[in-house]
Amino acid sequence: MPKKPPAPEKTKLQRIQDTVELLRNLQSVGIPNHDSGYLAVKEVLDRWIADGVPWSGKVDIPRFGRYADMILPSRADRKCTLVLRATEELKKQIREES
Repeated sequence: MPKKPPAPEKTKLQRIQDTVELLRNLQSVGIPNHDSGYLAVKEVLDRWIADGVPWSGKVDIPRFGRYADMILPSRADRKCTLVLRATEELKKQIREES
């Protein structure tokens, strides 16, 4: 059986739309657009918009005791993800308070 051709690459417009959605989601959970963590996420996204190279990794958002676990694909059939996760320090602090 012949293999399916690979999905097309995301266009720059698609990468911009994905970026806007991810940044709005960060703001909707209370991370302001002037926060250093927000700006670090935006820097990664800006680079991804410009070059289209897939990227995955973690970006610290220290003021909130979180990090963004991100996957930025190049293929149009893949969804971008950004999951906020608690740092080990925050988890320890929560355990101590309970």
